[in-house]
Amino acid sequence: MISVRNMGEYRVKVIRANDKKAVADSHGFSLEFSVKTGDSSNGFNATEALLSAFGTCLMTNINSLAGKMRINLNKMEIEVIGKRIDSPPSIAEIFFNIEIDCDAKKTRIEKLIDLSLQYGTVTNTLLSGTNIKIGKIKTGR
Repeated sequence: MISVRNMGEYRVKVIRANDKKAVADSHGFSLEFSVKTGDSSNGFNATEALLSAFGTCLMTNINSLAGKMRINLNKMEIEVIGKRIDSPPSIAEIFFNIEIDCDAKKTRIEKLIDLSLQYGTVTNTLLSGTNIKIGKIKTGR
């Protein structure tokens, strides 16, 4: 089934495939997730999906804003780490390390990252309730 995204609305359908796996579908694409606690053999768990969404949102924003800032990106990797607490079970902090190989100086890269955190749907959603900290920024220069 193809989900249609209206302006300002996102839709994902999550279907239980079996007792270990769920499949999320949206606009013709699918992701598989593990729904068995402690078993990562069936895909990402929900927390890993959340952290992936954050990293992808940040990367999307960096990619877009780099073009507007006339920064040529050669390579980019983002590692996202969530610090979990048990009571109530939640992610208390999100850290990310980023490696960017580009033609900009570190001060411009830092500005690019700061702006990218401000303009993303996922980043803003998480920033409103989670402490997010920048870890290492590694440049290829």
